[in-house]
Amino acid sequence: MAANRVRFVLRAALLVVVVVCLPLPLQQIAAAAPEGCIVHGFTADFQSMHFSHIESGALMVGGLVVIESDCGPFTVAIDGVPLVGGEERVSLDVPLSTRTITVTASGGGNWSVEWDNLSFMPGSDFAQALDLLAGEQERTGALSMTAADLESRELMVAVGTGFIVWLCTVTVLHRVISWWHDRHFIEEVTE
Repeated sequence: MAANRVRFVLRAALLVVVVVCLPLPLQQIAAAAPEGCIVHGFTADFQSMHFSHIESGALMVGGLVVIESDCGPFTVAIDGVPLVGGEERVSLDVPLSTRTITVTASGGGNWSVEWDNLSFMPGSDFAQALDLLAGEQERTGALSMTAADLESRELMVAVGTGFIVWLCTVTVLHRVISWWHDRHFIEEVTE
């Protein structure tokens, strides 16, 4: 029981660190590049299906970095060491200790984009933090849904929406038809 409590405290502390380290003001996602082109990057963690945009001073989840650019050929340097070059998209694994990613033009361009003060978190730690939250919700009795519940709710929402749209359509059409009939047809009254 004590081991579970220690594990819970460690996971909660990790979650608090993650939340505190996230930058409060959102910085520009696409870094400065020449006029008319875009350079941006993101990290991917396929275990927890999480993707993070690379921003200076931000915490990213996962160790696979993808850099995309439409500015022409470029070279990617990790902590000042040039590693790989490409035309439009480059994917590379980076160590979690990476602090700076620099993208520079190669082949005649004179632009450079740098993201610094970076922090990387392994995807497994992120997945554990999410599992911790899910487990905490189960212990506290928070509302949780299974896939079957979600599918049945989606079905009910679709049926309800369809009924409301049908009702509104019939009401509007009834009024239009009644107006047309009253304006253009004469009724003969016989006694």
